[in-house]
Amino acid sequence: AEELRLLVSCIMHSARAFYWAAALIMLMVYVFGVHITQVALLQRLESASSSALAAEAAAAATEENPGSSGGGANAARGGLEVWYGSVPRAVLSLFQGLTGGVDWNDLVEPLISQVSPWMGVLFFVYISFAILAVMNVVTATFVQQAIERAAQVKEVQKVNQASRLFRTLDVNHSGVITFDEIESHLESAEVQEFFRSIDVDLSEARCLFDMLDTDNSGSIEFHEFLSGCMRLQGPAKTIDLVLVMRELKEALRGPAAVRPQ
Repeated sequence: AEELRLLVSCIMHSARAFYWAAALIMLMVYVFGVHITQVALLQRLESASSSALAAEAAAAATEENPGSSGGGANAARGGLEVWYGSVPRAVLSLFQGLTGGVDWNDLVEPLISQVSPWMGVLFFVYISFAILAVMNVVTATFVQQAIERAAQVKEVQKVNQASRLFRTLDVNHSGVITFDEIESHLESAEVQEFFRSIDVDLSEARCLFDMLDTDNSGSIEFHEFLSGCMRLQGPAKTIDLVLVMRELKEALRGPAAVRPQ
């Protein structure tokens, strides 16, 4: 259940990034689709005018030779009409080329053979930029969003685990826990799981208690227990290292201060 909750939470957290990524991709595809549709339309108009002249010549030849045929004139521009016949059709074709719905070699072939090899070069640049740059950046953004959300969810889970553990150890509901209460629960599964999560052996329970008891009162309040557990379950921060260095200096300075002159 926790894994499913984590997956759903990461997906919902990535929704905003998905919307912006989709808008960016559709804008890029639309701009290039409008340009390539204009180029295809001009080519089809030129082909239509030349085909009309060829049809008139073929009609005249047919009158002289009725057995001749003028088919195949429309086949030359069939690819452009299929893939780039309109702006919506061109946008769909380009999006299919990015997402694997259509092999982009099928999209570029009519441009090279019927328009110009330079249109093939332009299409290659578009595909390379879209797949190698845009799609990789979008994927990296989704991964980063998922990692950040997963860290937040795990942080909340750690807080809930520490709260449940404190309530389990606080038998008399005094708001504080003592070492005797911890020692009496060392055999429970929840306490053993906690020690395992922070990589501490059960035999080191006394040392752990002294570390969590920051005010040396002999008991641990909830905020002491919670902050100590969160620090133990996470990586060491800069402030932790600074505090260790300061305590080490004070410990080394202590014997020197009482040394006889």
